[in-house]
Order: sequence, then C-alpha cells, then structure tokens
Amino acid sequence: MEFYQEQTHTVTQQTALHTALEARQLHSLEFLAAPIMELEQKIAAEIQLNPVLEAVTPDIMNVQDVPSTGNQPVSEFDCDENRDDFKDYVEKTLSDDRILERDNSSSNNNDAIQDLEDRRQYLFDSLKNPEPSLQMYLLDQLNYIRCSKKIRIAAKEIIGSIDENGYLQTAEGDIAQSTSCSLETVSKALKLVQHLDPPGIGARSPAECMLLQLERKHIPLTLYRKLLLECGEDLILNRIPKIAKDLNVDVEDVNDMLETLRELNPHPGSAFSGDTAMFIFPEATVYKREDGEYDVKPNREHLPSFRISEKYLDMLTDPDTPEDTRKYLKEKILAGKQLEKSLDLRESTILRLAKLLVSAQHDFLENGPTALHPLTQKEIADKMDIHETTVSRAIANKYLQTPRGLIPFCDFFAGGYESEAGEDISVSGIKAIIREAVEQENPKSPLSDSKIESILKQRGYSVARRTIAKYREELGIPSSQRRKVYTA
Repeated sequence: MEFYQEQTHTVTQQTALHTALEARQLHSLEFLAAPIMELEQKIAAEIQLNPVLEAVTPDIMNVQDVPSTGNQPVSEFDCDENRDDFKDYVEKTLSDDRILERDNSSSNNNDAIQDLEDRRQYLFDSLKNPEPSLQMYLLDQLNYIRCSKKIRIAAKEIIGSIDENGYLQTAEGDIAQSTSCSLETVSKALKLVQHLDPPGIGARSPAECMLLQLERKHIPLTLYRKLLLECGEDLILNRIPKIAKDLNVDVEDVNDMLETLRELNPHPGSAFSGDTAMFIFPEATVYKREDGEYDVKPNREHLPSFRISEKYLDMLTDPDTPEDTRKYLKEKILAGKQLEKSLDLRESTILRLAKLLVSAQHDFLENGPTALHPLTQKEIADKMDIHETTVSRAIANKYLQTPRGLIPFCDFFAGGYESEAGEDISVSGIKAIIREAVEQENPKSPLSDSKIESILKQRGYSVARRTIAKYREELGIPSSQRRKVYTA
C-alpha cells in the first residue's frame, strides 16, 4: 500500500513537472510568434500584472538639461479634450525619456540624444490630424449648395449609401421610401451628388462612373456610351477591329478612346478609403560591414525595459517574511525570470534565423529579387536544429530592415528551378524573365505563353505552360490576345 502511494506521488510530481514545462514552452512560443508591436503590449501587460517587476527608464538625464515633468502618467492625461496640451505634455515626457526600453541600451550619449529626437519626431508625425472620410467630404460640399429641403434630405441619404469605392449601393426606390421623398426628388438629388467631387462619385456602375468623368471633361459621350454599354464583351476580349466596325470608326479611333478611358479613375472614392496606417517595426537591421559582408543586429528600442525589484528579492530572503508571502513572491519572481528567458530565447532565435537568411541570400541583397536563391523553411530549420513550424512562427508578420528597404522575413524564402547547367533560380527570377520578355515583345504580335515557354527553355529552365500562365497573371500581365495592339 505504501509502495502504491509512493508510486502515485511520483507520477503526480512528474505530471505536474511536465505540465509546467509545457506551459513554459507555450509561453516562449507565444512570444516568438508575436511581432514587435504585439510583443511590446505583452511585455507591458506582464509588468503590470506581476508586482515584482518594475519598469526601467535608461538614465540619460545627465546629458541634457530638461525640466522635470512630474509624475503624471500618459494614460491619465485626457488627450481628447485638448490636443495641443497633449502634444506639449508628450514632448516633455519624451524629453524625460519615459518611453520604456530593455536594459542593454546604448551607452553613447550622443546616440541616446539622437534616439530621443527620432522618437519624438515619430510620435508627433503620428499625431497629425486624420484625413476626412468620403462622406464628410461630400457633405461639406453639399452644405455650400442651395437646394430644397427635400432634395437635401435625399442627397444626404444618397451620400450615406455610397461605398468606399464611390458607388451608390442603394436603389433609388429604397432611398425614396426611407426619406419619404418622391422618385423625381431622389433622381434630382442623385444628379446633384454626381456633380460633386471627386468626378464619377455616386455612379451605379463602372460604365456610368466613366461616363460621368468624361462629361466633366466636356467630351462628347455618344460613341463612349455605345462603347461602354454595348461592347463590353468585345472590350474584355480586346476585339478592337470588331468594335471599330460596330462603332463605324477606324481602329485608331478606338485605340484613342481606350487611351482616354485608361486615364479615368474607376474607383473615385478610393482616395478616401479610410484604411488605418499600419506601423511596422523591424525585428533586426541588416548592415554592411567594412569588409563588404552583411551582418545583423537586433532592434530593441521599442521594447519596454524591466527588472526584478530588489525590494521583493530582499523580502524573499528575509526570515520575518510570512511563509505564504514568501511562496507568492517566489512564484512571481520565477515568472519574471521566465519572461526574461522567453525574451532572450526569442531574440537569439530570430537573430540566428536572420543571419542564416542574410548569408543564404547575399546575392539578393546585392542585386535584387532576380538574384533570390531557392530556399525553404525546412532548410533553415535543419541548419538551426529546430522544427519547421518554429521557423514559421518566428518569421510570421516580421520584417528586416535592409539596405534595400523593409523586407518581410517570408520574402527571403522562395521556391525555384534548376537549369540544365545546374544553376538555381527562384520563382522571382523566372517571373523577372517573363516580365522582361513581355516588355521587349512586339505589341502587334505579343508573345503567347507557348513562346515564353520556349524562351525559358533556351535559358535552360523547364517551366510548364500552365505555370507560366499562373506567374503571368500574378504579375498582372494580360494574355497575348488582350495585349495585342491593333493599327489601321
């Protein structure tokens, strides 16, 4: 019986240990998968929830004469009531360097000052007044137009029914019913809205949108109306001679009309899309050393800095501290240590991965996308002796700052082909050859996918015709039939 109890106790301990290890691994993987901005929020939350952790502000006050800002936290300042006061407050706060970062900050005073200036400018740039929405822009114009009350009511309802591309999505009958206006009133209100800026606004179809814009340019609409409303299928299939015959004009006249249409905006509301700008912070920076080789350094400036409080460490070793308090402190201190380990592991994993990518894609950094070598996540995982899914987590939604700009980690990976001579080329390289071939083709006799296949074979690459069609479509290149230019 005693043996059974002892064995049960051992199994329970092993199970508890296994559960604790799984929790730590999940915690580390969660931090590894988080991009910089999300990680910053996670660290701040951990600091707030764990009382033994204290935020650390780098001590650089000795290198600049800055007045004290007091102890009021940003979160308690009402920035909505007085935007200018908030800007002044933020400037003082940034001068006091209240933005938190991890411990190993630069010891160079000049670099520290410049870093503060850069962050101050970045914050103020992000405080610029937002652009007005499409509806606000249209309503503002409507306010300056004299019209009857009924027409104004209907016009406001129409404006509210316009989508982000600038098209009216509600039937006139529904607008008449919701506003208790006649169809005639709604029709007049719609014409009024369609005369607002941007040109083409309030259209109910792409054809009407383009006709409205042509009308603003004082271009005769008879032929364009027939072209857009009656020759749609022929336009899609680029049957220019047939269109010319149907319109009773020359082929050159049709080409001129199409050129005019290409100058129009089929989405007049797109400038007011209202999409929120997404700020991206790179995980690391790739730079060129004096010997011409590339190296990588981590970016830590956006991550809060913290440490375990000396006060609580002293309490843990103080014999007068109650046992339950000591147990609680030990648990929280271990959690703080685990947070530090998770962050260190995340940084070392991403840094190792970045260095392997930079080494494998040196030619890409030197010469651009056409020099990208085929590379898979499994190859990198094998070199790092980790699972492929860990690599996938490590690169998700993360970026590298390189001499060629901000590049997603995933862009360093590419499928590819091997030439008859044994040379590797990525999919991006194949696409570059396709684009180059199309750019150099005779527009009167454009290259078919079959001819592009032959060009690739001449260079030693065997790519199926359907794959070429797929790459061509991904590049936004129409078929040879639609690329053909007809002349008289």
